[in-house]
Amino acid sequence: MATKIFPWLYLGGEEEVESIIDRVDIWIDFRDEDIDNLFIKIPENVVVIRMPFLDGDEKAAKKIYPIAKLIIDTARRQNKKILISCHMGISRSATLALWLMAEEMGYEKAYRRLKSIRSIVCPDRRFQSIIQWIKGSNQNKNHM
Repeated sequence: MATKIFPWLYLGGEEEVESIIDRVDIWIDFRDEDIDNLFIKIPENVVVIRMPFLDGDEKAAKKIYPIAKLIIDTARRQNKKILISCHMGISRSATLALWLMAEEMGYEKAYRRLKSIRSIVCPDRRFQSIIQWIKGSNQNKNHM
């Protein structure tokens, strides 16, 4: 089952997408196209945004994450529900979820919360500069 991050945001791997796809408006899919992907039947009302990149490809991630976040921020203002996924929901999509959570509650609380609701989360070590940027950008956020 995909993990509910916020009432408007879900995180999952490709095997979890079908469990939630009929309850979201937008699916941002980070699965790489060079790997055999699971076929997923998508309802007609769901907008699918494919942004494929390999796990650990920091250069691609630095280009893709800001675009994905802009899409998410816009969708959120329109009261849309969003699913972000990659192959396993462990690294690529989890790193973006962590960024979104850190904006709300600060990095440390966001990381603890994400690990508590989705224990398999483990951003690729090659994303460390991205993680450090998320930490630095959100260190003065509310830490309730």
